[in-house]
Amino acid sequence: MKKMKKHSVITYVMEPVVPHACAIMTIGGGIKEKHIYARSFVDRKTKSPPQTSSSKKSGKWEKWRILQVTGECATVSVPDVPFGIYELALNPSDPPENNWIANKPQIDWTYPQVARPGCDLRIIGRCLVDISRYDIGDRNYPISYGYFMEENRTVILARKIGKQKFIKIPVEKSNAYEVFAKIPFTMESGDYELFVHNGRGGDAGWSEPFKIIVEQKQREIQKKFYIDEYIRKTNGDVDEAIARVVKEVKASGGGIIEFGTGIYPIKRTIELPRFCILRGQGEWRTCITAPTAQGPVPPWVMITGDGNFTVEDIRLFAVYSVIAIVAPVFKPKSFDEAMKAPFSWCDTRARNVTIRRCRIEQDPSYMLSRRQDADPEWRKWLLSWTATSDGQSHNGFVAVRIRGDGGLIENNQIWGAGSGIILTGCSYIRVTGNNIKVGCSGHGIYIMGHMSWPEDWATNPNARPNPVIGNYSRCVIIEENTIEAHSERARDFCYFNYGAEYCIAARNIIGPMQINNDCEGLAFHLWPAKWAKPKVEQITPTRYRIIDPEGEVRREELVGGVLQVLDGAGIGQVRTIIKREGDEVEIDIPFRYPPGHDS
Repeated sequence: MKKMKKHSVITYVMEPVVPHACAIMTIGGGIKEKHIYARSFVDRKTKSPPQTSSSKKSGKWEKWRILQVTGECATVSVPDVPFGIYELALNPSDPPENNWIANKPQIDWTYPQVARPGCDLRIIGRCLVDISRYDIGDRNYPISYGYFMEENRTVILARKIGKQKFIKIPVEKSNAYEVFAKIPFTMESGDYELFVHNGRGGDAGWSEPFKIIVEQKQREIQKKFYIDEYIRKTNGDVDEAIARVVKEVKASGGGIIEFGTGIYPIKRTIELPRFCILRGQGEWRTCITAPTAQGPVPPWVMITGDGNFTVEDIRLFAVYSVIAIVAPVFKPKSFDEAMKAPFSWCDTRARNVTIRRCRIEQDPSYMLSRRQDADPEWRKWLLSWTATSDGQSHNGFVAVRIRGDGGLIENNQIWGAGSGIILTGCSYIRVTGNNIKVGCSGHGIYIMGHMSWPEDWATNPNARPNPVIGNYSRCVIIEENTIEAHSERARDFCYFNYGAEYCIAARNIIGPMQINNDCEGLAFHLWPAKWAKPKVEQITPTRYRIIDPEGEVRREELVGGVLQVLDGAGIGQVRTIIKREGDEVEIDIPFRYPPGHDS
């Protein structure tokens, strides 16, 4: 057992800390004692976060027994005490900054990225409710803290930065990890700090401030362009009518392209401009269909655009189209090019894509026994593919594919020939209420990161470094979807693959799937790249010098990645790299126990 140093400090605690159970924590510098100290903050009324710590009332220190120590990791026995906000210390005489406050609410992130007055705000974090109010019943059968409380007691306050006045944010419902709130209509634009209280700990029970941006609603799109009028002008040529209306919408700075009832056959990709809504009369009344025979023929993509567009209340049906909706713009010239779409097909990142209340169907086998295909070799490939393919990563048929920031995919019926939804390197996207059927070689919802380097990386010292930001998934919500397989060759259901941070999957119905493939129900495969040989030495609390004798990260950008202590002193701590200059990096917040030469 490692001898305890004078400056040993609790570096992390798995929360919530529950009475009559075990608590797991890491202690930088180690510990030789057989106990830690704990005390509860008094539960009393509190109106707002206090300006000083003097009003935080706490009880007496008690000893909690340490059951096991492995390196710097300790297992602590929590006695049968009342649940509350606990202050944990290695020694009562330690300075307050060395102690750990457990069970206090913590805000990790919010959705959307920019809040709007009168609109919903989702807060994601930990200990956002008083978990003692969950009716555990039989401890052998614990319930999830993800259930929403019948009676909401979570309190949220916001304060404009530079002001003293607090604004109460209405809460609709909450659980330990999520709060559904609504920004008041009267809230002014600006930068705000959010504070959450779960009803425990009095003045000590407020979360640390979390910064959000509030902006007024963007202008609503009102001007309508009726596609049927343009079809009459083009003597029934649907593609030409769509091309004309898209041109006018773009010239007008936005608009609603409204389809009537009926079937609209297309042979070209529809490229939507910014601030455009493509709207039908409902998934059973309006259908845009790509060719269904004599193929394979384009369009290989049905709808595309660089963002700030909406597709709603419409049905899309395709036999040969590899992708139904994709953003940013992707217009492959061949079937093979579409099937082998790379992780990043252009430098543009889409923004604010909304797809809602649509029925999206891809069916390469549609009427296969009766239809005529122009390419017999392609037909043979299709039969072989549906019978034997096991799928690989992001290739193949995809109903919806997005790479970018901000968006909503809501209440759709999606029948993917392969995958339902693929999000590559996305952030601040919510996928909710969809019914997704997974096809051959496909994934239900695939949230994918990816790191790649130039082919001449090893030989060309001027090769461009690979950025981290934009190449992993961040702040993605996957909730209340039903995901099933409609092909015996389906691959998996919901997968966070190769790098994800601040993502949540909740209340989804997943399965079943035949055991012919990977068959992951809900899977996480993190870290698209990892460098374990380099070490660091401290310059300032937030600045470190990289010790990298082999030059493993000499040309890597690193910004957006993390500095993680894998072994030795301070093990387990993770900090985000926000800047790199030469062989020095800057992290977002100081380590509670700085890593040393043996880390």
